[in-house]
Amino acid sequence: MGRRTRAVELVLGDVIEHAVSRSPDNGKRPSTIVHQATVSKLDDGHSSITSSILDNCQTVDSQHPQFDTSQALMHGIAHSFIPSNDSPNQNLDGDAQSAETEGKSSIHDSAVSIGRIPSSTNFKPIGNITIQQFREAVTQNHEVRYKNGPKSRVEPKDPNTEVPASPKVASKSIKFGFKSYAGQVFASLRSSLGITNEDYVGSLAGGESFHDFVSNSRSGAFFFFTTDGKYIIKTMSHNESLWFRDFLPGYFQHLHEHSSSLLVRIVGLYRIKFYGARNNLHFYVMLNVFARDGLVPIQSKFDLKGSTFGREAKSTDLVLKDVDFDRLDVVVKLGEYYPAVLAILKSDANFLSSAMQMDYSLLIGIYNRDQDPTNPTDDELLARLGYTPEEADNPSSYDRRGLLSRDSNRRIANVYFMGIIDYLQKYNWKKKTEHFFKAIVNDRSSISAVNPPAYAKRFSAFIERHLA
Repeated sequence: MGRRTRAVELVLGDVIEHAVSRSPDNGKRPSTIVHQATVSKLDDGHSSITSSILDNCQTVDSQHPQFDTSQALMHGIAHSFIPSNDSPNQNLDGDAQSAETEGKSSIHDSAVSIGRIPSSTNFKPIGNITIQQFREAVTQNHEVRYKNGPKSRVEPKDPNTEVPASPKVASKSIKFGFKSYAGQVFASLRSSLGITNEDYVGSLAGGESFHDFVSNSRSGAFFFFTTDGKYIIKTMSHNESLWFRDFLPGYFQHLHEHSSSLLVRIVGLYRIKFYGARNNLHFYVMLNVFARDGLVPIQSKFDLKGSTFGREAKSTDLVLKDVDFDRLDVVVKLGEYYPAVLAILKSDANFLSSAMQMDYSLLIGIYNRDQDPTNPTDDELLARLGYTPEEADNPSSYDRRGLLSRDSNRRIANVYFMGIIDYLQKYNWKKKTEHFFKAIVNDRSSISAVNPPAYAKRFSAFIERHLA
């Protein structure tokens, strides 16, 4: 299948216009097909990212160094959902066709490649997902033109005329290749979470600027938040991308068998190659554990690994760590949720250990009702979180809307938000070397870099000590 060139005119609003130039084989001028994909801005009562996060974010505007990257992300993802019949009014809402929409070459006659066979040879088909779908990748070639920078004044021909000058806006063009990995697999995963194509595209390519989170991560990766706070876009290394694609069948099967897993869902895997650039940019899209921070104020946030060496937050950090968690003697009062959450935590840790993963964290956010100046009633709080009274009265397992903790009077006292993140680190030679040198001068049990079985055991034991 031949390569295709796409020229895209960006409109920061509800419509993204795509001009697809297809080069014929007869040497004549390429024909151009223009179509529109309507991307609705969703209004589901979901607040944008809270001020506590925005205070540590930069809006990715035209002056931001990652602006081109953000535009490439928006357009690449939006193109993944353009219907094959080029209908401007096609409904993007995903139902049974959700898994079919992303990843088919007929969408734009994109180039489809088949990657290597994942090592998970024992994967059994789940629904319409077979091992073949894990190998598929769709590549699109884009040229994006967008208005960039402030309007510049154009002087009139007659300097004495009183006719005002017409403003002129500078434009810019970027060319890049965009690859979507295992599109049908991730579409199926999103569908299982109740995420429609309309919701996904509306959040990631609805015309709103991303927000660049300035984190205290040592990985060097950058984070983009979508404006509605639902998703985080994070860069990854080429080796991490290779490993995750190999790990994906087992990951997908684990989530299918353990729908209440604490693993924060990765719902898209992509690659950008800017023409003329030396390196590719790999990234993934994951759900935001604290997506409801705009509905209920999460006053305390912790990133927990179960280790203590170097695990104390700085005074300027928004997210505290293990040493702080111990020092504050935090107790997560789960009540009826306790047995189910502990079982899920240990199951996830054992799964990651079997995949030789380590260095992951449990991210915990705590809403304390007594510290909420709005002083909501139970019914108001449940409505903010999206719970019905019947659901709230019958807790059974972990729920991403938040775990409700009640006091002795059955009043909701706390809400806990949690998820396991950063689980793409294998125990490789680099981590083994780190363990060797740090263990010379430190207690081996206190350092983060230990072998996966030891990491899983210590991680589970540390969290269990703080659950009640």
